[in-house]
Amino acid sequence: MTHSANRANLHWSSPSNDGGAPVTGYKIEYKIGSGSYMTLITKATGTSYSHTGLLANTYSYRVYAINSAGIGSPSNEVSVVVAAPTKPTTPTVPEETETPTEEPEREGPKTHIPGFPDPARDPQYYVDRYNNEPEFTAWFDKNFPGESIYDVVGAIDPNEKKVITTHIPGFPDPAKDSEYYIYLYKSEPSFKAWFDENFPSQTIYALFGVPEPEPVPDATKCGAGTHLEGGVCVLDAEKGGGCLVATAAYGTELSTQVQLLREIRDSVLLNTDSGATFMAGFNQFYYSFSPTVADLERQSPVFKEIVKATMLPMLSTLPLLNNADSESEVVLYGMGIILLNAGIYLGIPVFSILAIKNRSKIQHFASQRQ
Repeated sequence: MTHSANRANLHWSSPSNDGGAPVTGYKIEYKIGSGSYMTLITKATGTSYSHTGLLANTYSYRVYAINSAGIGSPSNEVSVVVAAPTKPTTPTVPEETETPTEEPEREGPKTHIPGFPDPARDPQYYVDRYNNEPEFTAWFDKNFPGESIYDVVGAIDPNEKKVITTHIPGFPDPAKDSEYYIYLYKSEPSFKAWFDENFPSQTIYALFGVPEPEPVPDATKCGAGTHLEGGVCVLDAEKGGGCLVATAAYGTELSTQVQLLREIRDSVLLNTDSGATFMAGFNQFYYSFSPTVADLERQSPVFKEIVKATMLPMLSTLPLLNNADSESEVVLYGMGIILLNAGIYLGIPVFSILAIKNRSKIQHFASQRQ
């Protein structure tokens, strides 16, 4: 694992034993300091991942392999300590604006072998051959010892650090990377004010050639039950636990179906003594199996669709609880909904079995008469 100012770059190898089924992805967990592990990503497809936006603290990570049988055991834990950057001294702005120093023109190919490189070919052609053809690599290293393929063919070295110059001498410091200054811009109001004053027509991201971040949503545009946190609309703190099975089935906690279940639980059941008592017992039973079911849903699209179909009767009948205005009505409506769902979930299979038996008897009777 490597890290820079506010980014941790994770790299891992595929497990030596995949259990007889190919690995389809990886789950990554992390924790901050001595806190509990949290899920960073549920299913990464490659063997590397970058965790950005880190602040000064200790970050620990572990990785799980996933195949059709489920999630494997965690990898060994790796940790990284992110230090807070030191604040730079405020650069002095000269009275007269100086013209930015232009980068010198890149020199053409340097070679002592006539005809190499062919000027009709793109320099990248030779770079690709050097990186992928051992014979060409050996030939080049023999004829150009100690020289870079990029310099010889006149290509741009992607690993060569670009020197950024501005009208302010000494800014930016070439010894510091772009993430250092972007971190300061986002966390130090005085530095942000100084930068915006001296670079009014340029953003900190454009100056360093870094992609602009996604626009931060307006807090007033976050829906009911959510709030703005770190530039993202997230759920408000819940009165109860999460609806794990429904969330896995419908893909997000903000889906209409999950919101319906949460509103009935928080606004109807938990506001009455009988409803709160029922939820306490139900939660002990529900959370004993729901994490396993939710994991199976995420791993099997077919199983997810079966769960969604199974939940339809419950989602259709639970809104009846919104008609309850008192403690006794909550109890009556609750018992009615339980009996109704029991009739649906048990009645349909029983009816199907009886229909099949009757059909078999009719066929058997018809065959005897013949």
